[in-house]
Amino acid sequence: MKTNKANFSGFVIATFITISTFFSINANAQCEIDLFSSITIIDDTAKVCDGQIVLLGSTGTCGTSLMYEDFNTAALGTGWESNCNPQFNNPCDPSPHTPADPYCWIGNTVTQPRRLTTVAYNTGVGDSVNNLCTICFDMDYATEGGISPCEGPDLSTEGVHLQYSINGGATWTDINYWDPNGGYDTVLTSWNNYCENVPINPTGPIRFSWYQYAGSVNNHGHWGIDDIAISCPALSEFVSWTGPNGFAYNGFNPPPFVAISGWYVATIIDTVGNAGADADSVYIDLPPCGFPLIISGSTLTSSITGTSYQWVYCDSSYQHIPGETSQSITAIPGVNYAVIVVNNMGCSDTSSCNSITTEIASINQSQNISVYPNPTNKEINITGDNIYKIEILDYKATVVKTISSNRKL
Repeated sequence: MKTNKANFSGFVIATFITISTFFSINANAQCEIDLFSSITIIDDTAKVCDGQIVLLGSTGTCGTSLMYEDFNTAALGTGWESNCNPQFNNPCDPSPHTPADPYCWIGNTVTQPRRLTTVAYNTGVGDSVNNLCTICFDMDYATEGGISPCEGPDLSTEGVHLQYSINGGATWTDINYWDPNGGYDTVLTSWNNYCENVPINPTGPIRFSWYQYAGSVNNHGHWGIDDIAISCPALSEFVSWTGPNGFAYNGFNPPPFVAISGWYVATIIDTVGNAGADADSVYIDLPPCGFPLIISGSTLTSSITGTSYQWVYCDSSYQHIPGETSQSITAIPGVNYAVIVVNNMGCSDTSSCNSITTEIASINQSQNISVYPNPTNKEINITGDNIYKIEILDYKATVVKTISSNRKL
């Protein structure tokens, strides 16, 4: 099972992580599934804030790898029935891949007619074959006039046939034939990949074969093959999702939902013919949202650390305060503030709204003066004897209002 740990934000799309495994001897059911969402996951990490909608999805398929043969063991494996005695020492052109990788060369050690035949498939043991199956391989003809074992086919009857048999090899039917075109065709005389569909839906065992008719002596008409892949898609697939808090869905793409933290797992199985399965998972981690402000005198401070800050006026539709982009702000009494913080995951959150209150300094009680309520952020009452002037100062000791009279107030 493949796993990705991610912090999701909004809709999430993951980079695909594809794992393909082929087997060269027995038929093996093979399933692949990969998760995606609507934001790109970088280094297995995406982002989401609490309460946001997440869209998860998956792509995948099941299939059967009947054969993958790269001849890197320098021998024919048990997946073959053949009268050939090929060479694996790369006597002619370099390997189609790494130069040291062996390929199967049908040279002067192989008697004519030359036939390289697979074991039987579609035998009812998880090796089902249908007309959606493909046979892909690399092939290379030696060039006409070369020195044995690198002397190529040239006559129209000396090419290679890809064939199938449904009667144990008693008779063979062509899937395709590659005419040598005189022996100098630059496409045929270099390594190239070829893919053919199985042309029938067999009801019983079927074999595949690469065949060259007898046309001349063993020192002529040489060719090679490599990287043979015979694979079949599943006829029926089933995908199921599981997750925290009972999350469950059947199908490739669950509808959008509000995620909670935890592992979300998608599993795909082949429901017809082959017991294949695969799973992929992703972890959604929701960071906490909502936080208070710290009040210290006339200073308000964000209680969480972020990568950027923007202070706003709560009572003015959260209007941004120009230039106030630090973690703290010096507040004016009676004004409601909040701060928008963006954290290192890219999530933004807004604090609760707070204001500071004004506290009146102690009054000389000999004047019988009272100021109440104290502290307050609303109206205040002032009473006392012999009051002729009142000055109201802000937190910076600036006079913001003066009330005076020639007679007692």
